[in-house]
Amino acid sequence: MHKKSENEMSAESKRELLLSSENVGVSFSIKKGNKEKVKFWAIRGIDIDIFSGDVLGIVGRNGSGKSTFARLLAGIYEPSEGKITRNVEPTLLSLGTGFNTALTGRQNIYLNGAYHQMSRRRIALIEKDIIEFAELEDFIDIPIKHYSSGMRARLGFSIAAFQKPRLLILDEVLSTGDRFFRSKATKKVKDMMDEADAVIVVSHQDNTILELCNTAILLEKGQPLDRGNPEDILQTYQSLAK
Repeated sequence: MHKKSENEMSAESKRELLLSSENVGVSFSIKKGNKEKVKFWAIRGIDIDIFSGDVLGIVGRNGSGKSTFARLLAGIYEPSEGKITRNVEPTLLSLGTGFNTALTGRQNIYLNGAYHQMSRRRIALIEKDIIEFAELEDFIDIPIKHYSSGMRARLGFSIAAFQKPRLLILDEVLSTGDRFFRSKATKKVKDMMDEADAVIVVSHQDNTILELCNTAILLEKGQPLDRGNPEDILQTYQSLAK
């Protein structure tokens, strides 16, 4: 892992610590055939500090633990080992989380908004904006089991995007929809980033990491392999993929 210089530590001392983890890991029990359940470590041994002003990219191959790590930081998962301290309430923007497919799009706005800890009054104020941004005016009162995956993704993004978090966690949210919607979504995320104190970005897209992030961490088999400048981290990541 990248060791911090004296200048880095001095700069961090002037910023607010929003979140930290100490040797955290998340494990799940899985069953292999007819055998007894065994413990599987999705992530393990991660130490991280998130300060105000950080825009951290999380990169790694499929199955490396990126989304598990994002959900841990957001508080959806609690660590199986180690300690995590959240000095602010993180907001996770992860498409389609908390949907009930039997309910309509409008009903899911309220359900999903509550999942993101938004009050019913707040949701009612932004309901029209969410529907318009998702481009679902003609489909909002149809059960979302009849939606395409793209329609669900647009709705999930739009619900989560109309928030004002201090710590924003983005889990693969800029790969949804057609080119026009992705462009619109990217602009919306940048607006959210301007208002947030810190941002964590999970993405497979190198350009997204390079454009948005000022530091990055590389996960491999659930463990941190390196952290540092996004360009250097992506070079290391690309060498793993070869």
